[in-house]
Amino acid sequence: MEMDYVLVPWPDAQLLMEYVWFERECYPMQGMGDQEQYDSAYFVPKHRLETLERELEFMGQLSHVIQRSKK
Repeated sequence: MEMDYVLVPWPDAQLLMEYVWFERECYPMQGMGDQEQYDSAYFVPKHRLETLERELEFMGQLSHVIQRSKK
């Protein structure tokens, strides 16, 4: 199965390291020759970022409910 990856720089990559799938599915960026190197940047599967985006959007929609429950 072919996957698309997105290069995620530091410190954003650090936030993703907490997920169980990170070590298994993400790869550190390693420059070759004269290619620019990004310290601690990782290639992350695009579908993982899209899923997180949907989850965060959903959580944003629920934030008013959460706020009400704290009153």
